Amino acid sequence: MKTRAVLFDLGGTLVEICDGPKTFRRVLRSMGTARRESVIEQAILDTEKRLKAEGFMEKFGKIPCAEFWVRYDSSVLERLEPSPDLERPDSLKFRERILTLSQSEAEKLGIGKSTLYHLRKHATGERSFTVYQKTARKLRKA
Repeated sequence: MKTRAVLFDLGGTLVEICDGPKTFRRVLRSMGTARRESVIEQAILDTEKRLKAEGFMEKFGKIPCAEFWVRYDSSVLERLEPSPDLERPDSLKFRERILTLSQSEAEKLGIGKSTLYHLRKHATGERSFTVYQKTARKLRKA
C-alpha cells in the first residue's frame, strides 16, 4: 500500500493529546504545590483570553515552538502563583506528628496498625503524599 499523505498534528489541532489542567497539576505537585484542577482550568482560560487579546495566539506555528510554549506556560503559572491553597497537606509538622505517634496513641485515635505503618512509610519519604480526611482529622485532633 502506497502512502498518500502524512498528517502532522501540532498542539492538538486535529486530536487533543494531553489534558492541560492535569499536566499542570502533576508538574505543580512534583514541585510540592497543590492546586485544584478547577483553579488551573480558570488560569488557562484567563491566559488564553489575554494572549488572544494581545494577538499572541495567532503566532502559533509562526515562531519557534519552544518560545510559544514558554510564554504560554509562564502566563498560566503567573495566574496560579498567589493562591490560598499553597499549603501542603503533608507539611513537616504533620510528618513529624505521624513519625512520633506511638502505636498505643494511634489505637486511641482509631488508627489501625497498617494505616500507621503506611503513614510512617510515606512520612519518611521525600515525595508529597495525601492522607484521607478522616485520618488527617484524627491526627490533627490529638
